[in-house]
Amino acid sequence: GQLSTMTVPDSYPEIPIIPIVRYPFFPTFIKRVDITKDDGLKEALRRQMDMRQPYAGVSKSPIVSSLSELYNVGSFVSITEFRDMGSVIE
Repeated sequence: GQLSTMTVPDSYPEIPIIPIVRYPFFPTFIKRVDITKDDGLKEALRRQMDMRQPYAGVSKSPIVSSLSELYNVGSFVSITEFRDMGSVIE
């Protein structure tokens, strides 16, 4: 079968931020991330998936106060697989 094209919104005012301290993301790069400790982040990601909006931000810090703190490339990600095991989200 053919792959479908995903349309990403031009503007996305509020998304959960996944803190990634090592190994940055790059365009078309697929990376597995486990969320184990931050219950607020897990709930935010569950809401995104329930709304069929599989997007998140990535940053070195879990809280972003200004867009100037984010890189222009690799800080908005599409969640291609989501496994919710309760205490851990993959």
